Amino acid sequence: MAGAADVNGVVVEAKDVAKVYDQGKLKVNALDGVSLEVRAGEMLAVMGPSGCGKTTLLNCLSGLDEITRGEVLVRGRNLHHMKDDERTTFRARSMGFIFQSFNLLPVLSAVENVELPLLVSGHSIRAARKAAEAALTEVGLNHRLNHKPKELSGGEQQRTAIARSIVNNPDLIWADEPTGNLDSNTSKEIVDLLKRLNKERHQTQVIVTHSEEVAKECDRLVRMRNGRIESVQAIRLLRGRHV
Repeated sequence: MAGAADVNGVVVEAKDVAKVYDQGKLKVNALDGVSLEVRAGEMLAVMGPSGCGKTTLLNCLSGLDEITRGEVLVRGRNLHHMKDDERTTFRARSMGFIFQSFNLLPVLSAVENVELPLLVSGHSIRAARKAAEAALTEVGLNHRLNHKPKELSGGEQQRTAIARSIVNNPDLIWADEPTGNLDSNTSKEIVDLLKRLNKERHQTQVIVTHSEEVAKECDRLVRMRNGRIESVQAIRLLRGRHV
């Protein structure tokens, strides 16, 4: 379900967000006062050394993790003021997720993996199958619908995961190292696919990556260190709009 940005074109806004992991005597400040705006229709890359808080930021902005302090607004709604079931429904209807490890169920075919989120959210079997087939066709896998993950290449598995992320027609995609398990040629194919979906579907994409090659294809680059944002860099013009 596509949602609107606010009047300033901001889809996600983080205000002084902190995340502390309490490990008994040790407290880890995974995020330390992060403030950030994600604009409608942009591809935003997040980079930094391992352990700097990149994935934690993605998880907190998307509502997968609770925050210790601050606010996260998604289309003007305070994500962490929602009840758990309300937040889960909100994510399922308006967000898509892509992970480094693909997270495909090995016993299911590609089309069954893609249709599963729709079945869980109450769509009919027929409607879910039709949408899953359309999503797989959109990512170039209409010839691999009935293949299980072990029968697919790494790139094909990630394309299947991307199809699953767009099957509910979200306008906000969260991607955590989407090319991390892929070779350079396949990585480029996946980035090109994400760019096409960003353009054709007007998706907003937040991409956590270690790859400078991936980051340079995005519109803005956020660099993190020690749980804080170190810098925000405009990489290119966003289809005629200033970034």
